[in-house]
Amino acid sequence: MDELLLRVLSRLVGIHATLGPDVYRQAGQRALLGIAAAAHVEAERRARGPCPSGTVVKFPLARTRRSSITEDGVP
Repeated sequence: MDELLLRVLSRLVGIHATLGPDVYRQAGQRALLGIAAAAHVEAERRARGPCPSGTVVKFPLARTRRSSITEDGVP
């Protein structure tokens, strides 16, 4: 296993032992949020790079979809 992963797990185990299960769960959730934030930042950095195809796909807006639905709710 990666040393960083072992350090994170060790720290969470220590938190559980010293501060209890509630703080352990909070710390675990915050660790997951930190991981997600780091991945999000990297994904945005990569998305700002050059687009391989140069094609932008436009998705319909909500108001466009709503206007195509009849009064009885059927498209």
